[in-house]
Amino acid sequence: MKKNIMKILIASLGLVAATSVQADIIFATNPNGSWTGTGSGVTFGTPFVVGASPITITSLGFFDRDNNGLGASHVVAIYNQASQTLLGQVTVQAGTASTLHDGTRWEQLGTSITLDAGTAYMLATMGGGDTMNFSQNPGQLPTLGSGFTLMPGGGFTQAPGPSIQYPGANQVTGMWLFGANMEAGASVAVPEPSQWAMMGVTLAGAAGFALRRHRAHKLNCGAPKANSYQ
Repeated sequence: MKKNIMKILIASLGLVAATSVQADIIFATNPNGSWTGTGSGVTFGTPFVVGASPITITSLGFFDRDNNGLGASHVVAIYNQASQTLLGQVTVQAGTASTLHDGTRWEQLGTSITLDAGTAYMLATMGGGDTMNFSQNPGQLPTLGSGFTLMPGGGFTQAPGPSIQYPGANQVTGMWLFGANMEAGASVAVPEPSQWAMMGVTLAGAAGFALRRHRAHKLNCGAPKANSYQ
């Protein structure tokens, strides 16, 4: 009986997980523009807008052009564009210390950042030490992940200074620099109350069925056998 209930519980949990998993979403992949060096002591920004659904960012990164390590460390940050508020940042390590996948070196955020639907944000990084991908027409843009669009009529922004800051000045329309990157990692959401209720009903029914079978089996085993002699 216990084995049957456990099988049904595992199946129910699997159903909840299957309906709650959020797949990985990477902001930019497959860069196909040209590569250009950038000066140190400058923060470069990529303004973007979130689509119809909120997205939870778990890691920030920096493009590794040749997948062989970075020449310098890079601070990467996300700002709210309207308030210019810093929402979170990481330092992507020089060399090969930071995790590499999909052409980017990644560092996980200490606290995930939830980006609201329909809201504008700024993805920013300090330049210097490594080349960044330069795109000046739509055909050169990297592949953008589902749920992200570049700011309409926008382009990269910048601000000089010794440390990372909101790069709101000197917007260059139609020209984009991609060095910083961000990722919404896979996560499992907390099941909805309706899902827990469904699991409860399923388990209660399974337990009742198994208990009835167990009692019937005991009665059959304990009943006297019919006399086969006449």
